[in-house]
Amino acid sequence: MLIDRMGDQSPVRRRHLNDMIAIVPQKEWRHPKRPIIQIITPYTFLADDPVYMTQLPPFLHYRDPALPGLMIGGRMPIDIWPRVLMWAFEWFDTSKDLILRRGEPWFYTRFELPNPSQRRPKQLLVKLSR
Repeated sequence: MLIDRMGDQSPVRRRHLNDMIAIVPQKEWRHPKRPIIQIITPYTFLADDPVYMTQLPPFLHYRDPALPGLMIGGRMPIDIWPRVLMWAFEWFDTSKDLILRRGEPWFYTRFELPNPSQRRPKQLLVKLSR
């Protein structure tokens, strides 16, 4: 069970938090003692031409204290698989709180063509889901 430690002082109401966060079923965890959670982000990426988007951890951002686990990245073809981007996190140390601060990066995105000699796509659409 996920708990908002800020309680009634939280800027996010409980019902909205439940709509934004999902705990992955335990049978899909990579390790039996490391839960995986997913948070829906407000981003949808779409392209007309073949383009892959890779979601990476924010490796150029120093966090103190460090997160109690790892962000799980991924790569997807955004020309044929448009969907809302999820932030997946494998929680290694559940005795520590997962604290996400406003203004800190959760992830980086990288875009690549399937064939490097291919010409650049005409347009890439980034949609903020609200």
